[in-house]
Amino acid sequence: MQNTSIKHEKQSVSDIVQTIINLCKNEGISDIGFTQNNNPKIDLPFAISLVVHLSEKLISEINNEPTMSYFHHYRTVNYFIDQTQLKIGNILQNNGFDYIPIPASQSISTEEIPFS
Repeated sequence: MQNTSIKHEKQSVSDIVQTIINLCKNEGISDIGFTQNNNPKIDLPFAISLVVHLSEKLISEINNEPTMSYFHHYRTVNYFIDQTQLKIGNILQNNGFDYIPIPASQSISTEEIPFS
């Protein structure tokens, strides 16, 4: 079997940023932010934040607790954000940069053995 890895031409940083912005617009991301990372636990110089506008109608239907429709919408939007992060990460990695995707809604295990 022949190796068929795809070679990517490296872009300038400003072109990478524009590529990421264009991707987010095309995907339907509501807003995107870029900032310097000041978290010493994460050894990366910059962070990217994504915003997706939730359905105002579903939000307006919440009274005392979230509805099942809202719960589904929330999970769907978080999956969408996670998938967009993966696409952004591929752009960064293909241009020689490291990335760490932070899950849109991450549950932290309180169990002694996580993932059990």
